[in-house]
Amino acid sequence: MAPSGISLNKPAAITILVLVAGGVIMYRWGWSSPHSSAAETDISNAGSKKGNADIKPPDGKKIALPSELPLTLTDSKMSKEIDVNKLPDFPLSPDINATAIKMITIDVKVKDKTLKINSRQTGPAESPTLTVLLLHGQAFTSQDWIRTLRLLASWGYKAVAIDLPDFGKSKAESLGDASEEEFMTALVGTLGSAPVIVSPSMSGRFSLPYLFSDRSDSEQRAAAFIPVAPVMTDKFKANYPKSQVPTLIVYGTEDKNLGTKSRADLQALPKAQIAPIPGAGHACYMDKPDLFRNVLHYFLTSLTK
Repeated sequence: MAPSGISLNKPAAITILVLVAGGVIMYRWGWSSPHSSAAETDISNAGSKKGNADIKPPDGKKIALPSELPLTLTDSKMSKEIDVNKLPDFPLSPDINATAIKMITIDVKVKDKTLKINSRQTGPAESPTLTVLLLHGQAFTSQDWIRTLRLLASWGYKAVAIDLPDFGKSKAESLGDASEEEFMTALVGTLGSAPVIVSPSMSGRFSLPYLFSDRSDSEQRAAAFIPVAPVMTDKFKANYPKSQVPTLIVYGTEDKNLGTKSRADLQALPKAQIAPIPGAGHACYMDKPDLFRNVLHYFLTSLTK
């Protein structure tokens, strides 16, 4: 009989000691283990509270809440998707309609011929920040960019919209045996500096071979690239990973054909951002012009920061 009045045999006492020791070890291991989820739970709870603009993970670094940023990361390629609805409105000058647009014929020498290419141009009188070259789709011409041209000029950019060969006031001009890539090379050379190229729909026939036809120097051929659901994006998929040209992939969410396809192909570009225009069709810059101009202003501003 033990002094306490409790009878213990030797095997039972050993079993109790083993259980107590094991419990202490498990408790201490779980408390100090690097796999403990306590810190992760704290971060998750902190992020769910309104008013927390940023939170501190265990390593002490700050991370911003995704819900408060216009940019989020999408898919395995980590392309940045812009929430267009969260972008600020583009600046609008009260005298925007007074901005003069000049009709200028550009002599583009391709191989053994000179093409007379119609253009509409505007911009600040001195030291434009960038040159923006606007191409057009099958059913459009440079005339459809007039409002955007004026806005670009008011933002400090030189803006050039052209009628491509066989279209608009350049309809009498034909490439002949010259390629679209050769035409674009000659055109940009005539303009004198690598522009930001805005390329919707059919104009992908011109912009994509110019930038991505078996070359890795696209960033030297354009300051940036803004494809708007262009054709032929599948033709140059092997070359996209080589490019370092800043790119804004724009498409209307209702464009289930070229919009969806161009996004899927072009997001392989390493420096691509993606801007889906909600509720817009194929010609998203016509369907939702203000949303398009918001994202255009946002992207161009980011290039000069």
